[in-house]
Amino acid sequence: MLAAIGQPRLMAMYEQIFGLYDLLIAQVLLTRAEEAKIQYQLEVLTAGTTDAMAIQMVREGIPTGCLSIPCRYIHSPSEMVDYGDVQDSVKLLLTILGKPVEV
Repeated sequence: MLAAIGQPRLMAMYEQIFGLYDLLIAQVLLTRAEEAKIQYQLEVLTAGTTDAMAIQMVREGIPTGCLSIPCRYIHSPSEMVDYGDVQDSVKLLLTILGKPVEV
């Protein structure tokens, strides 16, 4: 899925290579975004992976979710993001972490 730059933030729900992120953590991400009236896009990674999936699979597993910033030309000298996306993603992260997460 190609994420739209300059649109609501991203929350990855699934990585094609390894599968679904922790459902409880995903629900916390979505609920906190909705409570704060912060718009978001759901993302399915069809190629590659993130460190979040590796963390989730360590030993007995660590409940993990992923908050992404829409970008283009990732891992290149000309990688692009929208500055507003970065600011809004920080706001969303602070909202998510503003209350304890019960696992």
